Amino acid sequence: MKRFPRKIKLNTIKNLLARSGNQCAFPECDHPLFNDSNLFVAQLCHIEALSPNAPRYNPDANDEEVNSFENLLFMCYRHHKETDDVEKYTVSKLKQIKEDHENRFKEHEFSINGEAIQVIIQDMNEFWANVEHINNYEHVAKDFKIDISSSKDETMLIKEIRQQLSNFYDIVGLLSKDLKHDNFELLCLAIPNTMTRLSVLIDQIEIKILELKLINEPGREDIKTDLSKLREELKHTAKHVGLAD
Repeated sequence: MKRFPRKIKLNTIKNLLARSGNQCAFPECDHPLFNDSNLFVAQLCHIEALSPNAPRYNPDANDEEVNSFENLLFMCYRHHKETDDVEKYTVSKLKQIKEDHENRFKEHEFSINGEAIQVIIQDMNEFWANVEHINNYEHVAKDFKIDISSSKDETMLIKEIRQQLSNFYDIVGLLSKDLKHDNFELLCLAIPNTMTRLSVLIDQIEIKILELKLINEPGREDIKTDLSKLREELKHTAKHVGLAD
């Protein structure tokens, strides 16, 4: 299944820029990330790629790992293409290039302005717009496509996941009436226990997302309210919710 990556966190971009020295990370390259007109003239590159057909793809890495600070660096277009040679530029080689480059500017971080960050955000927004366009107009079987919308934030996506879990519970309930005699352990133990685990994991993810949002927007009362409610629910879960046996 093709993976559509999550957006890269703003703090990750800030940290990458600060440690970049406004230069391509490739050894001895002084190509700037932003020119004198504050135009972004480089590329944000992944060490382990986003998609299976791209260099150094790691099928075991999740989206958070792929879009993490440790897996990203800025390069000029020329060296981004050059490092597509996976035999010469392995994961360990690129990580060493990144480390060596960032160590050069560890004590003299690049001053980041708001406009520079907006350029990066614009690039990310263009990616999601492109994904939406492909999904809406280039899908090979439009009548059967799964909708992908860049306007949905993490909270909206989690709500959709919860709805899909609820639908799945309903399906299992219908099946169990006819099949539980022959498939008792599958229908009454394995599937419900998997759903319970998924539900608890989603609760934890949603709390962590809200915590990050509150750090960036400490005055948001709606976030505080939602976070308080979810924390209380997770405390109850931590004490009472278990697996069927």
